[in-house]
Amino acid sequence: KVITITHHDLNVNEIGNFFINTDHNKNVDFVLNKLKEVFKIEEIIYLETCNRVSYIFYGNTHLGENLLWSFFKIVNPKLNQDIISTIQKFVSVYEGEDAVKHVLELASSMDSLVVGEREIFSQFRAAYNKCKLNGHTGDKLRILENVTVATAKKIYSNTKIGEKPLSVVSLAIGAMIK
Repeated sequence: KVITITHHDLNVNEIGNFFINTDHNKNVDFVLNKLKEVFKIEEIIYLETCNRVSYIFYGNTHLGENLLWSFFKIVNPKLNQDIISTIQKFVSVYEGEDAVKHVLELASSMDSLVVGEREIFSQFRAAYNKCKLNGHTGDKLRILENVTVATAKKIYSNTKIGEKPLSVVSLAIGAMIK
């Protein structure tokens, strides 16, 4: 399963509201362990970048609106009630094959603010390694990570996606110049 908030659905400067809030002497590991406990999540990867935050996990949790509200109140207890009440508008939820497809698109930068940039691939691997090191992942997410890394490398090697990273800004500038 994947819960993600990206630049597609929310202003980039508001995405930080969905990062794990580490106030009150709580660190990321504490919050991830709390999420695992409360929502019966077996394994979890926490990925935060400048234009997205994703919670990639394995478990039998049903991802309804009430879960999202509760989930993000643990992530950031200071989250504004107005944001919580409209959470369905800007939080994307993926399960099963759709979740795997989303992770593959994410790591290969097809779902990036800058299509073709490789930074998200490095960020995904670093997030996985950190969560693995801290005991948040197991065999199921290890297999997902292995497939994701192999797929992203194959995409970068066998396509031209990485040759000319393309952003919305560069498209706009190009249109203005013509």
